[in-house]
Amino acid sequence: MRPEFVNAELRIRGYTHKKIAEVLGLSRGAVSTALRTGSSQQVREFVVGILRCDPRDIWPYRYPPEDPSDMTSSVGPVPEGITEAESKNNKLGRCK
Repeated sequence: MRPEFVNAELRIRGYTHKKIAEVLGLSRGAVSTALRTGSSQQVREFVVGILRCDPRDIWPYRYPPEDPSDMTSSVGPVPEGITEAESKNNKLGRCK
């Protein structure tokens, strides 16, 4: 998934790189890099929780190919401060 789409969906939900950095105690630059590359597990988990996506949809190059016989999802809980309705209101393909 293109980083612009991820950033747009985050903004729709009220999350900028700066706000994510403040919530997670990171620098804005670290968050920007992590969103682009998937380098931070902390940022990946936070974003996946907000967007309710499988992380393989956002950073497919960070995960091995999915076993076709295993169609389970690894979507985690909704992060604190995000309502279930907000997390469901997105346009990212297989995201919930």
